[in-house]
Amino acid sequence: MKDLVIFDFCETLSKFQTADKFISYVLSDKEIKKSKFWILISKLLGNRYFSIFFNKFFPEYNYGKRMRLLRLRKVKALDLDKSAISYNTYLQKSLITPLYKKMLEHSSNGDHVIIISGGYNNYIWYFAKEHEIEYVCATKIKIKNNICTGTFDGPDCMHHEKLHKVLQYIESKKLKYKRSVFYTDSISDLELMQWVDEGIVVSKDKHQNWATEYGFKEMIWKSY
Repeated sequence: MKDLVIFDFCETLSKFQTADKFISYVLSDKEIKKSKFWILISKLLGNRYFSIFFNKFFPEYNYGKRMRLLRLRKVKALDLDKSAISYNTYLQKSLITPLYKKMLEHSSNGDHVIIISGGYNNYIWYFAKEHEIEYVCATKIKIKNNICTGTFDGPDCMHHEKLHKVLQYIESKKLKYKRSVFYTDSISDLELMQWVDEGIVVSKDKHQNWATEYGFKEMIWKSY
């Protein structure tokens, strides 16, 4: 019986937070028609006073992320998909080598490797397909009439939603496994870390105190 191995994506497999950068990547394409109106609206609603309020009272709402996504409103679904494909190619050059090797090692061992991320499904799906990852759960961007609405399609894949999706996947597949392992850089994934048999904290350059506090193993990778 093989292991269930779960990877976060941003700052665990990739060196940076990929969701917001994807927005900028799409908008940087000169061939994509942008809605200047919705870019302006997202900037106005995303000002620091609104963000401070929402982050204080609704920390899991991820207000800033939602406002930045508004900038893609009116972008054609086909253009969004083309950007996702090229963005995935760009991400290949920005992977954290020791974690990427770990993922390949688990995969070659026949383990059940899945990715759970607050990044966007658009490009992570292509990454998973390329590496034959059996399941991906990431935040989805809503498309209506082949046009991006600039909103989430369903819940943001963060916090409790990650554990919920893992349990849902296990149940739907009637999955049998020997033990469960989760790699992540963020304490926001604490609920899933405490559920698995072995939680591994991924840290850039230096130790993170929460790894010791909760008794997790830690992998520190060097950025230089």
